[in-house]
Amino acid sequence: MLSKQDVRIKHLATSVTGLATKVEKGFAAVAEDIAAIRSEMATKEQLFGLQTQVSAIEAQLRETRIETRLGNLE
Repeated sequence: MLSKQDVRIKHLATSVTGLATKVEKGFAAVAEDIAAIRSEMATKEQLFGLQTQVSAIEAQLRETRIETRLGNLE
């Protein structure tokens, strides 16, 4: 027969084991989330390419706006 202290120790060991399992599952879930984000995240090169496109569009808009203003002045 187990003493009260032995029962408490066994219960504590079971609790710690359960907690460790939950923590491991939590870390695995976070690792999966990070992997998914990295697989879908834009690369630096893609962001640079997008910025280049945006800059070109902005330049075209400025040119169009200037041409429109000049046309209105004529």
